[in-house]
Amino acid sequence: MLNKSTKRLLFLFISLIVMLLSGIAGYLLAQSEPPLVANEPTDDIAAEADNTRLSANAVITWVYDYEMCRHKLTETTEAAELAGLTFTELRQKYPRARIAAFGPGDATLELSFACYCPDHFILKKEGDVLALYRTLAGTDRQDKIREYPIDAGSLTAEEIEELMVGRVFADRMDAAIYVEKLRNREAMGLDE
Repeated sequence: MLNKSTKRLLFLFISLIVMLLSGIAGYLLAQSEPPLVANEPTDDIAAEADNTRLSANAVITWVYDYEMCRHKLTETTEAAELAGLTFTELRQKYPRARIAAFGPGDATLELSFACYCPDHFILKKEGDVLALYRTLAGTDRQDKIREYPIDAGSLTAEEIEELMVGRVFADRMDAAIYVEKLRNREAMGLDE
């Protein structure tokens, strides 16, 4: 029979072996997984494109990454005023953009925005109106497209809190239906 201190040492030794084996198994499994953060190809592209210039008929592809909805929008344009620029000059002209590809006939630039894409509508409370906003394509600026007068006193605390930040809708009609629901409740004097 084992005494108390021997049992503790045995338990501690077995626990350490189990933790060590778990760590090794986790490490081996992680080796076969893709990296969580992808390497920036920009440095490799810069090294390859040192003496390359965009041609007059080059195609510029803009990829806009909208982080709030995780949508990516792509827009293709002609080089126009960018013709003749090198990789470094293009990077200086658009410091916020990540250059994903660069060659004489084409370039791909990626921009990330911490907002919703233009496919979404955001309803916000501004005083006694609910303002409907939509993001302008290729930017993080929002354009006010409509205002709905409403009695702020008829809104619940949760609705006010949500509308101060902005409630997101997939389309304009959904936003209009939501506002109409609030107005009907206001007209009938109902509180939810």
